[in-house]
Amino acid sequence: MGTQIELYKLCQLTYSWRKGTSEGKTADIYLGGIVGSATSCEKTTYQGALTVKGSKAFYVGGIIGKGESVTEASATVVLNLTGGKGTSTLVGGIAGYISSAITNSQAKANLGATSQGAGVLNMGGIAGQVKSANKDLAILSDNTVLEGSTLTGSSDQGATVSIGGIAGLANGEFGYNVATAKISASSISTSGKGSVYAGGAFGQIEKGSSAYCTTVINGQVDGSASENVVVGGVVGQNLATIAISYAYGGTVNANLTTAGKVGNAGGFVGKNVGSVEECYASVRVAGNIA
Repeated sequence: MGTQIELYKLCQLTYSWRKGTSEGKTADIYLGGIVGSATSCEKTTYQGALTVKGSKAFYVGGIIGKGESVTEASATVVLNLTGGKGTSTLVGGIAGYISSAITNSQAKANLGATSQGAGVLNMGGIAGQVKSANKDLAILSDNTVLEGSTLTGSSDQGATVSIGGIAGLANGEFGYNVATAKISASSISTSGKGSVYAGGAFGQIEKGSSAYCTTVINGQVDGSASENVVVGGVVGQNLATIAISYAYGGTVNANLTTAGKVGNAGGFVGKNVGSVEECYASVRVAGNIA
């Protein structure tokens, strides 16, 4: 109970600050609609706008920037980020980065982020990145990204951009998540570098993970890159096991701007190096390669 009281006080203290614009020039900036960083958040709600500018690494979420767990959270958020010159820019409708679990939460997220560095930009309607800091698997279950959500991420410096309706980069166990989102991911640079992984639910699912009962409804996934573009109706790149998951309606479009490079587009998964079992997709797929 004591932890909950302290968290409540922290939420109140950050209320006026979170409504404005945060300009930061130091490394690893944590910014959330409710709290920048904390061990956990429970039964929290945020509705509003976040504007972030700076020149280093950002972890930004509608509820929390960086934390271990979130449960029963709800966010209606408009978020705009410019800068992100650090190694990692992580942006989510609920959380930028979560290391343990997000459960029973929902978001209507309109997210826009421009990375000015050559590192990674991970964005998701629920979380930018879900990945345990130890050997335990992170949990992402019973979450919903609501219709009207838009996720737009770009880089002109050759960054790796991963965007998913649920999570950009995911490592763990994921079940009973539903997403309806319009996704646009771009990494085009004059150097010819730049990779994109985008999916209606996940941009990338890493090895050792499992996902089941994931549903994407009328998702729109567009990916453009100089070097490598991987887009799918549910998952961009899969290195894990996915089962009993579906994509109903929507479109997938891949655009590769450099001849001779690699492009992958699929109604369910763009590039599969794992296992897909008992899954279904009814999605229009298109591609354009220079």
